Amino acid sequence: MADDVGKVTKILEDNKNLNFVQRIMKPDTSPVLVDYAGPGTHGTHLMSSGEMGGKGIVYPEIVQKPDGNLTRLGRREAMDHAVKTGEHIKFDTPKEAEWFGQNYKNVWGGQPVRNVGEPIKTEKLP
Repeated sequence: MADDVGKVTKILEDNKNLNFVQRIMKPDTSPVLVDYAGPGTHGTHLMSSGEMGGKGIVYPEIVQKPDGNLTRLGRREAMDHAVKTGEHIKFDTPKEAEWFGQNYKNVWGGQPVRNVGEPIKTEKLP
């Protein structure tokens, strides 16, 4: 697990210019989307992975709009948004992207994340 944390941390550091990575790295000060998948649910990223040109990418289905609010996109819409905006991380293979999507939360050390501020409700991007 320590090796996984180091690997995840390096990937995040290498991509710290991305909005969703900044939200991963600073969970205590990032907005939270509530009730996005039903009552009592909350999320900040909802990470997905996919394939693009034989390579892997990882991207969030929960994205932050210019006004600071979070919104959840469908999987395909989120991938299109990620490619269009550059809000994704590239990997050599789809399997590597899938691994990251399943393990990126290890950087938090299994500790619960404290939510700060008012919950943000879902809305669709225009």
